[in-house]
Amino acid sequence: MALETIIQFILNPVLSGNLLILKLVFIILSLFFILFIIFALIKTDWLHQLMLWDWMEFLTYKYHGLSAVKKRWAKIRGKSRISGAEARLAIIEADNLLNEILIKMGFMGKVLKERLEPMTPDILENIKQVKKAHQIRLSMVDDPDYHLDSASAHKVLQVYEEALENLQVL
Repeated sequence: MALETIIQFILNPVLSGNLLILKLVFIILSLFFILFIIFALIKTDWLHQLMLWDWMEFLTYKYHGLSAVKKRWAKIRGKSRISGAEARLAIIEADNLLNEILIKMGFMGKVLKERLEPMTPDILENIKQVKKAHQIRLSMVDDPDYHLDSASAHKVLQVYEEALENLQVL
């Protein structure tokens, strides 16, 4: 008997009309949120990173940000042609670029020196030269009076360029 009363209450035309309005409100809210999610996926890079970039890297066997790395390296090389402070800045930027690439490749460590320690010549052919170049970079940053002539700066940048080529990002 109690069950019949509940069923009659639910099937009551007045209540059905009120539930219809409630259903329509929830349908409109659901459509709004679905459209917002689609809009957000289109406007952000998340969907591109999730699907497109991974497939491009898989199919081409190359890092997705390769063109950006090449442009950045071209700017660094341009700075290296100018002597003095610009050459020093080019070395610092080259070191930072190598550090960022190693982070993206999954090498662990808090700083570049820690990321370079476990590397062998099998991973990076000129690892000894890279460690020396990184030490020069640290010396330049620690000592503002550190003297580095343009020929030495060019050699250091050549070491970074060779390392980036060995890592197949240039």
